[in-house]
Amino acid sequence: MAWILWRLRRWVLNWRGTRHQTIRLGQRLIIWLIAAILVAVLPSALPMATQHLGLAVLFFPASGAFLLGLGAAINYAHLRARVKGRIRTPGSMSRRRRVGLGVAAVLSVFLLIGTGVSTLSAYTFWQVIHSERLSVSCGPVYADVKEDAFKDREWWDPSVTVGSFGEIQSASGELAADVLIVTANHDEWAQVARVMVEAPASNVRSGDFVFTLGSFGGCTAALVQCSQGSGGQTASQIAVLDGIALAQPKLVLCLGGAFGASRQSQAPGDVLVSSCVVPYEHQKVCCDGLVWEWRGSDLPARTGVVALFDSPPGWDFEGLPGKRVLHYTGPVVSGEKLVNSAQLKCVILQSCCPDAIGGEMEGVGVAVVANHAGIPWVVVKGVMDWGDGLKNDAFKQLASAAAVSYALRALDGAQAPAALAAIAVSPSTASCSCSR
Repeated sequence: MAWILWRLRRWVLNWRGTRHQTIRLGQRLIIWLIAAILVAVLPSALPMATQHLGLAVLFFPASGAFLLGLGAAINYAHLRARVKGRIRTPGSMSRRRRVGLGVAAVLSVFLLIGTGVSTLSAYTFWQVIHSERLSVSCGPVYADVKEDAFKDREWWDPSVTVGSFGEIQSASGELAADVLIVTANHDEWAQVARVMVEAPASNVRSGDFVFTLGSFGGCTAALVQCSQGSGGQTASQIAVLDGIALAQPKLVLCLGGAFGASRQSQAPGDVLVSSCVVPYEHQKVCCDGLVWEWRGSDLPARTGVVALFDSPPGWDFEGLPGKRVLHYTGPVVSGEKLVNSAQLKCVILQSCCPDAIGGEMEGVGVAVVANHAGIPWVVVKGVMDWGDGLKNDAFKQLASAAAVSYALRALDGAQAPAALAAIAVSPSTASCSCSR
């Protein structure tokens, strides 16, 4: 600061050399400004470039262009002053002047390298995000399908409520049920309720939940509706905890809708069966949210349950007109977010489980509490969207109806309770094939 004040004093005193002094002072100040920016930016530029971060897209090309513009202005001013004789030739310069120009040249080289690396990083990051967006978003969009497109189907908009099963009674002791069925909204609950056979004292309240008792396929069942997600006072964890205490089930079954992993390979209504649940909320997030490092643990289902719900014989369900619904068995990611962003979905799948067949919100709570109680569990959900920014409710009823039809077929027959009892005493779990 003292030097700058001294230089300004000399500039004022030597009024005749005002233009010359201004050029020299401006050159040095701009060079020092560039040096300060490079010292602040370059140490973080290379690791950011190797991580393909989005800040490179937003910051480095713009800053590189700005600094290159400053460098061009400096060179132009220097050349112009030299042509007019205000700056001596390099051979006649003082040692301090030559050292200063050498430092400026070195800084210019670093500037060019930093700008090149950052531009390459920006281009690479754009390619990665663009390709991942295409991989999860390309395929049929179904924009012309409306929510009432399936109103002629037998499962459309079932007019069933809790009141359809009688008055709500308080729980008095334990009630035996083979299966505890967990749903997360009224549409999912209604799709299960429409195929349940009413039982005496059908509605029982326990805590914050109402359990509807009946028959589901060849099993006795207790049906409950919780709120979305696993955490919270009325979410799936507490619902399963209360349901296990009330019904002592042999299986906890989570039914409803989910997002699919790919529009290319999956169609609306396709059924996803979990071989394991992968919690995606357990992440280390750094670099302004652009790098996610998964730190959770897989929650595998029991081998017997996966086998029971894998390709039930005779199951057939129509999805879109003229198209039969398919089923997929594999890892399912689960967390508290209602995903409707292609970029967020890419980050979740790539960091947690690239091989996941889809994702939902209640599976973690179901799996954790059921595992703690030593009870088998499974998540069976239909594809209602792909979580890629084009989410709508056109396939909500279709997804829930397909999942219910699939589970009903898997638990059909008088031998189903015996099969569940055999699974309950077999502790072996399925493998979770996530290529991280």
